[in-house]
Amino acid sequence: MVINAEQALLHCILKDSRLIRELRVDEGQFQELRHQRIFRAMKILEQHGEPIDLVSLSTQLREEMHIIGGYVYLNDLLRIVAEPEHIHTYERYIIEEYNKKRIRELAKKINETQDYEQIKEMAQEIAAISVDEQQGDFSLVDVLADIEEEVNTERDGVSGISSGFTDLDVLIDGWNEGEMTIIGARPSMGKTAFALALSANALRAGHFVTMFSLEMSAKSLLKRMICGQAGIHATKMKNPIKWFNEQDWERYRYAQGIISQFQGRFDIDDRSNVTAQDIWARVKANTRKYPTYRHLVIIDYLTLVQGSGRRERHLEVGEISRTLKRMARELDVSVIALAQLNRGVEQRQDKRPVLSDLRDSGEIEQDADKVLFLHRDDYYDRESQQSTIDVIIAKHRNGPLDVVTLYFDRATQTFANLSRGEGE
Repeated sequence: MVINAEQALLHCILKDSRLIRELRVDEGQFQELRHQRIFRAMKILEQHGEPIDLVSLSTQLREEMHIIGGYVYLNDLLRIVAEPEHIHTYERYIIEEYNKKRIRELAKKINETQDYEQIKEMAQEIAAISVDEQQGDFSLVDVLADIEEEVNTERDGVSGISSGFTDLDVLIDGWNEGEMTIIGARPSMGKTAFALALSANALRAGHFVTMFSLEMSAKSLLKRMICGQAGIHATKMKNPIKWFNEQDWERYRYAQGIISQFQGRFDIDDRSNVTAQDIWARVKANTRKYPTYRHLVIIDYLTLVQGSGRRERHLEVGEISRTLKRMARELDVSVIALAQLNRGVEQRQDKRPVLSDLRDSGEIEQDADKVLFLHRDDYYDRESQQSTIDVIIAKHRNGPLDVVTLYFDRATQTFANLSRGEGE
């Protein structure tokens, strides 16, 4: 039955290519190899804004045409009897069959190994597979009542967790639960420093922050946070006894005092081999242990999260991205994932990033509710004395696109509202 469902789904896309945008099924979830290849080619065509028909599909498949059965099989798919309005039913059959198969594989491996860490990882993956999008009963009256309550309640500030930057909050309405935000930039542009500033602002506002640092130890991360909060030159932190002056010591102790107050609301996981399932498990534990707080999850950075190793990297990244988005909705947390940009941006005359610059997977853009890019002109002009950074809102599912300029001191890794010129 699942093979018929795969054929029916591909037929529906050939009949109406717009349907592919509504699907969450992944190439690797198809059981037939030729269906995997066809669906991947369809996704590529859709991402490039090209039509999905027999001509474009055969051109995209090229040397893989012999694997899928050539024009004969593509024509067979077009002649299948299936209704486009039932495409999500076909999709559900495919995903359910894949999940059953994967759970059986993992259960078998659990029985065959004595390694506790491997057993734990596989159990976490089974848990993540088992938890899908909530399909609770829908009550129109209840939802309308919630909306009525919202519109009659005076709002104080933003609805989400405040970024701490006024102009940015006006546009994005803070970091909302159930949403995933991608913050992308080239290396050393200021991604981690910005993430630490967002963390500190959320913590100072009384929220809970879970940060996954896959590239830097917790100690190094906190040193950078101290520099940002205290306004101390990062180089001085390498040898404070030698380079700190009296004012530096005062600022350092002040920052230490502020950050120490975050105890019990700031959790850092600095393992370098973390998986999406590990992230889900830790965040779930924190939300259960601290249910009264609003939770912000920051991942530094997305493409360092380990995948299953069963498929090409761009497909793994897409799978990780979808898992994190599901986690945001299931656990009712806000997720911010940092992402690297492709080197291609360096070759353009206009080096301001665009959505196609996201590295490893177009799926990241699709899953994200918001995509923000950091850009500094002085990054490409080392002689520049510029002390600002642009936050480019390139995707906003529920709001406007715009650019917010913030004050940024590279030496101290300090961000601030440009209009006020004071730290957040």
